[in-house]
Amino acid sequence: MNKKVNYISHLNGFMQRRVYDLLNPNATTIYLVIFDTFNRSCWNFEWLKIPNRELMYRTGITSPNTLATNRQLLKDLGYIECRLVKHGGKIYTAYKLKSIDSSGMFIDDFNGHDDNNFL
Repeated sequence: MNKKVNYISHLNGFMQRRVYDLLNPNATTIYLVIFDTFNRSCWNFEWLKIPNRELMYRTGITSPNTLATNRQLLKDLGYIECRLVKHGGKIYTAYKLKSIDSSGMFIDDFNGHDDNNFL
């Protein structure tokens, strides 16, 4: 995103969209933790690296398979993009959130920035 995000508008849009898409509680929680991580970074990065262990801890998910399945669901439905990145000899999953308006519609957020802008 790498731009100012209207926190309330985005969150309201997500909550509407998740009902339409019938997101399960695990997928919803994963999204909200990723959203919170972006918010804590002040939305300064297009992509954020979040270790699987941290994501599992913060969501309460104990199974790596459950994490992977629900992350893939979010990706397939267009809520997130994710990819593996190497940093400091370790491999992390990097996430990018798709912009959502207050009605739950995805917004084309191409802004000309380099997609390799990582935290």
